[in-house]
Amino acid sequence: MTLGPAGAPAAVALDASDDNVAHRLVQRGWTELAKAASPATCRRLAFGVEAVLGAGLPGVFAYLFDEPWQLGEAMRARTSRALGQPYVLVEDVWAFHVAPGQHGWPPHRGLVTPRLDRSVPEFLNVWVAVTDAPVDRACMHCVPLDDDPGYPRALERRDAQLDAAQAMPVTAGTALAWNANLLHWGGACSPSAGGPRASYTYSLCRADALAALGVAQLRAEELTLSDRVDVVARQIVTYGEGQADVSNAMITWAKGLVLLRETVTSLAGRKHP
Repeated sequence: MTLGPAGAPAAVALDASDDNVAHRLVQRGWTELAKAASPATCRRLAFGVEAVLGAGLPGVFAYLFDEPWQLGEAMRARTSRALGQPYVLVEDVWAFHVAPGQHGWPPHRGLVTPRLDRSVPEFLNVWVAVTDAPVDRACMHCVPLDDDPGYPRALERRDAQLDAAQAMPVTAGTALAWNANLLHWGGACSPSAGGPRASYTYSLCRADALAALGVAQLRAEELTLSDRVDVVARQIVTYGEGQADVSNAMITWAKGLVLLRETVTSLAGRKHP
């Protein structure tokens, strides 16, 4: 199911700057990935999140379409090549639409345990801007690892040191990838900003760390529409509380669907008497 007429695939070749990805991850805990999505792909993905919001649904329902998964697979492949290690997608996604006057998520970390390998992290968060995200339009912020008083021995801390905070403004089509231990947050979208900030997120696990982290690979190319609905429901259960675009009724629906799927799976696995 695509967002309008079929377009070019989301995959983009390695950028010259990707040669320094591992170095930037070591030094700062985060890196840019330029030209992650073409202008046409960005327009389609921005339209997707706006369309589902316009239908009264949370933005994460944009993951029912093909394009977000094509982009996620492109990010997985590109990150794997840049870091020289195979990474896989795992079930951890969200679509953001931060309107003027709103702000992104507060300071948090993708993982607080365990401490991750700085050079080739076992777990990475990837955030792709599909609209421009300057400082006044809810760009991402972080505290570089070496400036973070909570890293590495007090990762449960989320108190951002303003003098150590770093803004990460980007243009549409640029991705940010960071060590999941990194303290990060979405900035404010000024009431006078030129429009909303839209972005899509993914999580990548180093293939050899799946068992240690207790996560399972998500094979995007194998997801049916029903599978995608299940993924969306589970993300709403995980992240929906307190989100401006997620109603209490939607959280109730998501919890009900997740429980139904778990019950059906359990019953199907029982042996008949």
